[in-house]
Amino acid sequence: MDALCQQQNLHIFGTSGWQHNAANEIMRNLDQRAVLDARPPRLERYLSPADGQVYEHLTRLTRSIRVGLDTINFALVDNAELQRDWEAFGRRLECQRRALEARKETLECYLDNIPLPTAAEVHDPLPTMSNIEDADHQE
Repeated sequence: MDALCQQQNLHIFGTSGWQHNAANEIMRNLDQRAVLDARPPRLERYLSPADGQVYEHLTRLTRSIRVGLDTINFALVDNAELQRDWEAFGRRLECQRRALEARKETLECYLDNIPLPTAAEVHDPLPTMSNIEDADHQE
C-alpha cells in the first residue's frame, strides 16, 4: 500500500522513482554536511551562555550556596567543640559520682562500727537541765 502511495505521489509531482531517490540522497548529504559543519557565527551568540540577568542570578545563587556551606562548616566546628565539652562533663560527672560513692561507703562504715542506742534508750535532756540566769542582758 505504501509503495502504491509513493508511486502516485511521484506521478503527481512529475518525478520518476530514480529521480526521487537521487533527490533524497542529495538532501540527506546536505543535511549531514549542515549538521557536521561548524555553526554560523550569527548563531554563536544564541548558543553561548547568556550574560545579564541569568548570569547575575547564577552568580548570586552560587554566592548563597557558598554562604550556606560556610554556615554549615562553622556549625560543624561548634558541634565538635560541644562534643568535646560533653565528653569532659561526662568525665567530671563520673569523678563526682565516684567521690560521692566513697563518702557513702565512709558513712556506712561509721554506721556499722559505732553502736547507736535504740530510741527507747535515748532520753530528752531538756527537762533535767537547769536554767541559768542571763547576766549579759540584765539592766
